[in-house]
Order: sequence, then structure tokens, then C-alpha cells
Amino acid sequence: MLVHARREQHLRVEPEPRLRPAGVPARHRLLPRAPGAPRGAHPRARRDPRGHPRPPGVERGLVALRAGLEAGRPLPHAAGVGRARSADARGARGAGEGEGGASVRAGLAPEWLAALQSGFGAVLRTPLDRSTGTLRATLSAYDPGTLGEILDGPHGRAAEHLAVYNRQYWFRLFGVFQTAFPLTSRLFGHWHFNGHVTRFLLAHPPGHWDLDRAPDGFEAFLADAIGDAAHREALLDAARLDVTWRALFRAPSTAPFRPRAEDAPRLLDSRLVPSPSVAVVVDRWALLELKSSLAGSGGESAVPLPSALEEPRCWALAREAGGIRHLALAPREAELLLLLRRHTIRDALAALESACPEPERAALPEQAQRWLARSVERGFWAGLTSEGEGQGTTQV
Repeated sequence: MLVHARREQHLRVEPEPRLRPAGVPARHRLLPRAPGAPRGAHPRARRDPRGHPRPPGVERGLVALRAGLEAGRPLPHAAGVGRARSADARGARGAGEGEGGASVRAGLAPEWLAALQSGFGAVLRTPLDRSTGTLRATLSAYDPGTLGEILDGPHGRAAEHLAVYNRQYWFRLFGVFQTAFPLTSRLFGHWHFNGHVTRFLLAHPPGHWDLDRAPDGFEAFLADAIGDAAHREALLDAARLDVTWRALFRAPSTAPFRPRAEDAPRLLDSRLVPSPSVAVVVDRWALLELKSSLAGSGGESAVPLPSALEEPRCWALAREAGGIRHLALAPREAELLLLLRRHTIRDALAALESACPEPERAALPEQAQRWLARSVERGFWAGLTSEGEGQGTTQV
């Protein structure tokens, strides 16, 4: 995954950093004394009244801990370390705990915990040094206050242990972005692509519990970042194609639209609702062919960009159970499908006819009827609506 990464930079298991006990006020500590060997279940007479296998005396420590938590201040958003709110991780109600289930009080934490989490998050986000042609953790850039809360271990200093987490943070995110933009990353080469990812994440650190959302907005950032670079249009087309591909896989499943007899009177003045698992693309560089050829190959170096096509190729990309199907479209067919996404059927047909040269108009009605029927048969639409114009199109 990484370019020019040396052996010591690969992920490895390290002992977890140990917090200094002095940094945690006694009233906030969970254990009243150092834990010993497992002692098994307590006799029934010594169990907590709610049935938990712990002596009632421990409850005093838990009461003190709860009192400290309730008196805490709201946790700053910057201390979230990749999660906007703990409640987000539980998903929609009904998917996890209900009203009576376990929950975390959002926004409350003791000051020492908020400060520790914020400092640890800053260490994680410290960018790796690229000046030597390898990815290295910069231990000297770590916050001294955070280092002071971590004990040295038998196998290294506290900063060295934190460096493992620092590298894992970036390596994991590099992998997420390379997975989300497989074609773009190979056109840049992983080393240069990771450089753009680093700058994007420094400006937009992950703020959601779902790591798959971290690349959202990267293609717009990339358009500004590369400026007037050579092959700019082809690189941006590749990024848009990756975004389209990713959106197709993330789209919800919908039932295909099947016209009924009662739809006939309003059909022409209604708009077809596009299926979220179908996209229409215009390929100017044979990028789809290149993407398919790279799917089963490894490698991190930059691949040459194909030459521009003499005539753009039009495709419908449809997500199916086995993956993404490529369906070749005639230029006028693609134009009709794009018009149908934004206009009523009547207006789309009129716009297509007005854009069609006179010699082609005689055969257009029959062709349009065939293209429209084929799009319905292939499940390109999810419904019929008489509401206003819908979403635009993706052009790559």
C-alpha cells in the first residue's frame, strides 16, 4: 500500500501506552485498588443487589465516578478523534439499543479526560514526514503535555509507542482513500496520491464514526489542488468516475419501475425517477477500460494515461448482484437518458428532437421508443413523479 516504506514503518503490535496514575484524579478512578488475580464469582450473599458478581463495597467507587461524570463539562468537538458524537455510532433507533438500552450521555466528560483525548487525537493527526522519500513519524512534533501522561514501556519510550498509533492512523486512511479512488490513485501513483490525501485530511480531519465517509469531498479538493497540472481534465474525469463508482455501491436498493395501465394518461407529463444504482457516464479517455484492467492487478507506481478518444464513449453503469455492469449506449440514447433525468418525458423528447440534425429526425421516434423501453426493462428507473426537475448527471 505504501511507497518506499521501510521495514520499521510497517504495522506491528506494540504494548499499549500506559497512563500515569498521577494524571487521573483519585475520585475518577474506577478500581479502588490494583487488580489482582481472577477470584471467580462472589458468594451470593456478597453479590451486588442487582446480581452483579462484585461486592457491594465497590459500588461506593462507582457512585463517585458517576458523580464526577455528571459534573463534567461538554466534550469539545475537536476531542472526538474521528467521531462526531457517540450517539451517532448507535445508528437509527431500532437498529441498536432502544429507550431502555445502554447509552452514553452525549457531550459530557471530565476535564482531564477531554484534555487527554484531545491531546491523543492531535498526536494521531500529526502528519508523517515525507522529506526523506519515506513515511516517518516525527516524534519531536508530539505535544509534550500528552507525552507526560504516558509511561515509558519496557520496549521503548512513550513517544515511540505513540508513533505506532500515529503511523497506523495515516496508513489506515491512505488505504481507505486508495480503495475509494482506485483509478485516481494509480494515475497519480500512491506516493503522490498520498500527499494529496494528507493535505486534504489536515484541512478536513475525519469527523464521523463511519470511516468510509472520510473521502467525501476529496474530488472537489483535488480539483483545486492540482491547478493547471498536465492531464488535469483526465485526472479529474478519473476522480469523478471513482466517485460515481463509489456512489453506486453505497446506493440503497430500490425496486425497478414497471409501468402500469393506469400510468398511461399521465406518462408524458411525468418525470422518471432515476434509480440510485444506475449512472450514465461519458468516457473521453477509455478510463473504464483502464479501470477494469487495473482491478485485478497490484502495484503502487503511476500508470500511463490512455490517449484521448477520437469520439467519446457513452455508458450506463448498473449495479447488479455480481458487481457493476457496463452497458454501451448510442450517443443519442445517452443524451435521451440524461434529458429524462431532468425533464418530463414530453419535454425530454422535444429537447432531443430539437438537438437532432434534420436527416436523423425521421428515424428518431422509433429509436426513442426503443431506447425508452430498454431503459425501463433494464431497471434504470425507480418510479414516476409529476414533481419538479430532479438531480443532474455525472459526466466523466
